[in-house]
Amino acid sequence: PAETPRFDHLEALAARSTAWPAPEHMLPGGRATRSEIRTGLERDRARALALLRAHPHGEGSLHAIRFSPVDAHLDLYQFLGLIEMHLRRHLAQIERSVLGARR
Repeated sequence: PAETPRFDHLEALAARSTAWPAPEHMLPGGRATRSEIRTGLERDRARALALLRAHPHGEGSLHAIRFSPVDAHLDLYQFLGLIEMHLRRHLAQIERSVLGARR
């Protein structure tokens, strides 16, 4: 790739004000244990890292991914960066929820 992927616009896409309709299978249902959630997140992280290892020379910039919740076209690295920002948002929500429950 001739250019380094841009990431500056991703913060706006990951912002709380951006509505991401949650897919049905991702809605909280209270059925999964913490262990199951942790295992799923670790599996997803391993898949993301495998994608990065499979494209060590920037080939992920050559493929555009249409990310429909925000109607954006992202390359592999931008997509993974956006997912990471969204995950940080949810982790903060979980921490607030846990802290609130302890009070």
